[in-house]
Amino acid sequence: MLAEIDAPELDQQLNQARAMLNQADTSLALAKTTAARYQELIKSNSVAQQEVDQNNQNLAAQTANVQAAAAAVSRLEQMQGYEKIVAPFDGVITQRKTDFGDLVNAGNAGTGRELFHISQNNIVRVFVTVPEEFSKQVRPGTNASMDLTELPNRHFAASVTRTSESIDVASRTLTVELDVPNPSGELLPGAYANVHFQLPLSGAPLVLPSSTILFQAEGPQVAVVNSKNEAELRKVTLGHDFGNTIQILSGVTKTDAVIANPPDSLTSGVHVAVQSDSGNPKGN
Repeated sequence: MLAEIDAPELDQQLNQARAMLNQADTSLALAKTTAARYQELIKSNSVAQQEVDQNNQNLAAQTANVQAAAAAVSRLEQMQGYEKIVAPFDGVITQRKTDFGDLVNAGNAGTGRELFHISQNNIVRVFVTVPEEFSKQVRPGTNASMDLTELPNRHFAASVTRTSESIDVASRTLTVELDVPNPSGELLPGAYANVHFQLPLSGAPLVLPSSTILFQAEGPQVAVVNSKNEAELRKVTLGHDFGNTIQILSGVTKTDAVIANPPDSLTSGVHVAVQSDSGNPKGN
């Protein structure tokens, strides 16, 4: 029980409805007795058939009145049940937006306001927006892990419970919901976290340092050394930017010798000297 609302007008309406139900029950009992009596009298032709039919119709009408009065009482009892505000689950009240004596509206025409915020922290729901290109791989049951800046070197196991099953037209992302067990209450609602999905990949992605990318008028390019020890500029397709590194989708392969920190003035065909790890030139 979170709160109890005083609604004296509703309580009086319910009392009135119950009294009308009692009145209808009394009238129904009299109609039953009268109808049964006339059924016995018609056997000896002591009364007219018209009177018997009238009493049978009155019995049916009184029965309908009782049903209507009972429905009115049931409706008001259900409305009276809203006077008691009960938490839908065990949790912690994180916000209370009402106090003793406050006027609480029924919520008609948008005039109602929320009364409480309740959080259940033993399982935390995490919402993640996944890029469209990975939307087919992230499905319910996909395993993931989560970490927070304020809890270094801690990883929390998670799993995808449901998705929005639609791509947001503005951000081109899929909203994914994960459930993270939180029995100790370390994870607080409203916090930000990094979520890592365990997705099957057809091959390891090619990632290069951001310093290897040349942004030219022709588009992003990477300088590689060919078999003739000459620089060769190749146009590449960029993937995700991770800050210090960036994903390369096409243009170079893992076997290519990529030039680190190429100058903007570098052009294809320039002769280069490849150095080994020891720093000594190798080749011409």
